[in-house]
Amino acid sequence: MKALALLLGSLAFGAGAAAGCGGEAGVLSQNESGWRTISAAPLSPRSSAAAAWTGERIIVVGGENLDVWQGPDDRRFRAGYSYNPRTKTTTWLAAEWFSDAAAYDPAADRWERLPPSPLAAAGSAAFWTGRELLVWGGFGERYDQVIDGVAYDPTRRRWRQLARFPAGKGLAWSAVWTGRELLVWGGFDHQPDRPPVGAAYYPTADRWRPIAPFPLEARQWHTAVWTGREMLVWGGDDLVQPAFADGAAYDPKADSWRVLAPAPIAGRYRHHAVWTGDEMLVWGGKNGPGELGDGAAYDPDTNTWRTLPESPLAGRHWASVIWTGREMLVWGGSTDWRTYRDGAAYDPERDRWRTLPSAPISGRCHNAAVWTGSELITWGGTEACGSFGHRLADGAVYAPPAR
Repeated sequence: MKALALLLGSLAFGAGAAAGCGGEAGVLSQNESGWRTISAAPLSPRSSAAAAWTGERIIVVGGENLDVWQGPDDRRFRAGYSYNPRTKTTTWLAAEWFSDAAAYDPAADRWERLPPSPLAAAGSAAFWTGRELLVWGGFGERYDQVIDGVAYDPTRRRWRQLARFPAGKGLAWSAVWTGRELLVWGGFDHQPDRPPVGAAYYPTADRWRPIAPFPLEARQWHTAVWTGREMLVWGGDDLVQPAFADGAAYDPKADSWRVLAPAPIAGRYRHHAVWTGDEMLVWGGKNGPGELGDGAAYDPDTNTWRTLPESPLAGRHWASVIWTGREMLVWGGSTDWRTYRDGAAYDPERDRWRTLPSAPISGRCHNAAVWTGSELITWGGTEACGSFGHRLADGAVYAPPAR
């Protein structure tokens, strides 16, 4: 049996019906719907916070809050601008970058504030090693790409800085935890001709090693999962081509890559992928201006693909997508112009989808989402997934029904 790897969404974001931003939902008890809201967090509203499950608590750290710049008297840093092609208007943005952290215990429905991280960043990868929380990368002040990392020891309540990353900057990279090391790969520094980032980090030795060159075109916004033996990388784009439909597998023991068989679905980026123990499930994403709602499953033992049945969800990206041990749960997400609050679950054994009950929180993306072993916990995020808009500080828990 292959090792089970859980992919935490972010990153990466109803009774089957999609809803727009800011809609209200009647709060249902967990006995009726499987959902329940959680107590208020000691953190301010934010999106793109890093999060991981320790076995007892979810730790949430960092994130950002972009809101509309109020004019020349606003002393906050202007992070950049957002252009709306429909209205042909440009909006300047102000930014807040967070380094504070908190832990939530779902059994007690209680939050605890943690010491602040030495790293103020958003969009970072976060993994629990069994001893420490590893947090790496993302973006920070002035939207610079962060190539630093930190680790938090909850027993000592201390943070430490990771060794310096040996490769160049990379935006929209991927990261996986193998149980022994952190593998970071891919992304661009807005320069398509530059090679992708690639390195592996050993926490016990606090050192990095380089990764062998990728056999395909460099890319960003791809997905990566850990199978127990290999890191499977698939899809993405390169700032020039609309999307890739190919991928490769990296073996850290041999420090070598192999090319995956061609997929039966269109190329895409900002899609989602989970490892089931037998297959990599790929779903959703973007292909140029379009949003995709289809998917496929890849078996590394046979190097073959199969298509998934039609999903009950509209196409989207930046959703919360996790593997429960039985199903792939998809909730929330967005297009470029709206967010969703509906969800569905795919059971690969039965090869069928089921719609999730209506959630007691609004639609969102860029929210923290983890699987505890029995429940999905989601917190924070934003209702405006392009760049700016209302950030959130609420959350909910979903427990799937017993089979």
